Amino acid sequence: MAEERIKELISRFLTNQPHGSEMTPDKSIYDLARVVFAGNSVMLKEHFRCVPAIIEFSNREFYQNDIRPLRVPKANERLDPPLVDVFVKGGHRNGDVNAGEAKAIVDEIETILTDPQFDGRSIGVVTLLVATQNDVGPDAQSRGLSDAN
Repeated sequence: MAEERIKELISRFLTNQPHGSEMTPDKSIYDLARVVFAGNSVMLKEHFRCVPAIIEFSNREFYQNDIRPLRVPKANERLDPPLVDVFVKGGHRNGDVNAGEAKAIVDEIETILTDPQFDGRSIGVVTLLVATQNDVGPDAQSRGLSDAN
């Protein structure tokens, strides 16, 4: 039903619009920009979703420090430090999955969930291989994804 409604709206409002066929629910504004500005790069210079310490790595490694982080967390949102690097001894990749790291992340989240100081807070896990890493979770060992005991 929703799909039919979308097709009707596209037919009604976008048929004669430039790039109208690219304006579908499964595409983002970035997908549209890639078509509209084909051959050119569009780079955002301001970032408001993450605190500076979280975006800092990507800013340094991929954006030549051109991104200005604008989000200032409220006092009750601040954690010190906001980001912690952890070396997982014995971690290794099997294809796109590092089961040792996945287990370490799940273990850390379980620890955080039992700590009352984090009540009401949210947890974000950043991964470079989202499609693959999303499939690795608390049952990683039962699916044979981990060598850890």
